[in-house]
Amino acid sequence: MSRPKLVPELLCSDLTVSLDFYLNIIGFKILYDRPEDRFAYLEMDGVEIMLDETQETSTDEGDWWTARAT
Repeated sequence: MSRPKLVPELLCSDLTVSLDFYLNIIGFKILYDRPEDRFAYLEMDGVEIMLDETQETSTDEGDWWTARAT
């Protein structure tokens, strides 16, 4: 299996909600995770992404969040 040229790391405010979406709706599977660090590495059909929960908030409207910031 060849490795992807790019693996985006997406910040989210709630890893549980994001994992539910990516695993159960889109169909990704977990390749690796560190639950204690609120981190997961996902794969689907050769596409890989990382999800990283952060408590940081931003007022910059250009930020991209993968789960609703609270």
